[in-house]
Amino acid sequence: MNERELSPILDEIGAEALTGAPDLWPAVRARLEAARRNPARARRPLGWVRRWAGAAAIVLLLGVVTTALMQGIIDLDPGLRGERAVDLVTPLDASQTRGERTITLNWGYADANRLALNYTLRDAAHPDEPLAERPQPPSVRDSARQPFQAMSLIHVDESVPGALTMTVFYDARGLVGAAETLDLEVWFPLEGGGLSFEVSLPFRPARLVAEPLTVTAGDIGMTLEDFRVTDTMITFEVCYAAPQDGQDWWPALRLSFDGVRMDGAPDSRYASFLQHEGARTCYTGGWFLAVDALPDEIRLEAAYLSTPFHWTRENLAYIVEAWAALGVRAEIVPDASGVTLSYPDGLPGNLDAETYDAAFDAAVARMPDHGGSQRIDGPWVFTLRP
Repeated sequence: MNERELSPILDEIGAEALTGAPDLWPAVRARLEAARRNPARARRPLGWVRRWAGAAAIVLLLGVVTTALMQGIIDLDPGLRGERAVDLVTPLDASQTRGERTITLNWGYADANRLALNYTLRDAAHPDEPLAERPQPPSVRDSARQPFQAMSLIHVDESVPGALTMTVFYDARGLVGAAETLDLEVWFPLEGGGLSFEVSLPFRPARLVAEPLTVTAGDIGMTLEDFRVTDTMITFEVCYAAPQDGQDWWPALRLSFDGVRMDGAPDSRYASFLQHEGARTCYTGGWFLAVDALPDEIRLEAAYLSTPFHWTRENLAYIVEAWAALGVRAEIVPDASGVTLSYPDGLPGNLDAETYDAAFDAAVARMPDHGGSQRIDGPWVFTLRP
């Protein structure tokens, strides 16, 4: 399915969508499948800046579809987006009803980093009203009854009254050497019981699983314990002997393919986690990226380690000034931990990571207390040649 085949399908559905707010995925899926059967008829805080952005689930409202808005059907992150995503996911179109609630599994996707399930919940008792509550995400187990842990990212579409469409991601990094097809049991907890689905998804293995690698900068060694590349995501775990001073020391990581920074998109960064294992600190995270072929060289660099920033209105003003010089409007607003930044005009999609890293570091250097953060310079550089 290429762009010339897809455009008329989306034009037609877009015209139909103008009359109301339909459930668009089944229409698109049906047209794409018909086109495949009959080709002759078918015509920090920026995400990568620093941890001071905090951890939050990403909420995405999907819009009415036109030719330019394939992203309105699948626009989850840079790894699952647009026509490419439609080709990757598997249509399921399975529905069950309990009482007034109907759940439809729309599509699924599985690779060696993540499992994704998209589903719609409808309430027949209130067809013209927004759903008052969000159900818990479904639990998922494989054929060996091993559970998948839900990741911290959920996409939500509440644009259709009486319906709630969600995409939930699950950690699939344990599926090294899995079978070509993944048989799953999906359980939705509902009031008075629940609904169970049995689905099968094609499994896309990792394009690269790197062996552990250790490098040293100064007197601190850092080990790349896990690094894997799939079609939609890159995940990693690095462990290091941080100072034992009771503080969390976070690495400032940068990813490059053949010398080109890949971690600059605001929505590419997956939530990161820090945990202590005895004298070692381990940092786990990743990036949502579309990877159709491996580069000749992958470079993962930890530029430095730093303790968390303690933001005040005074030192955040330096960040606001730095962003303004780059054309990004930021405002200082209160939050649960004190103050943070909001972006009234949103974030541009073509941010240059090198420029913004340099602007951030320069702003912190100008602060009288350097944002309350301590820093140990590296770099620790891991170079992989697949």
